[in-house]
Amino acid sequence: MKKGQPFMLQIPMLRTAQIKVGEVFQIEGIPPFTIHSITSLDFEGTKATIHGFTAKEDSREKR
Repeated sequence: MKKGQPFMLQIPMLRTAQIKVGEVFQIEGIPPFTIHSITSLDFEGTKATIHGFTAKEDSREKR
């Protein structure tokens, strides 16, 4: 698994989101993507902001 594009998510803390590295993240309103890494978590007021990178499929893994 290679590092892909950066992402930023803002999730209301009243809502539960399960985010795990190496697994597909899916939430209403955005296309699903695989998490490569999480670089920071920020909490402000009633929102959590998550910064990280998506996973890019490694061409060697396809074989």
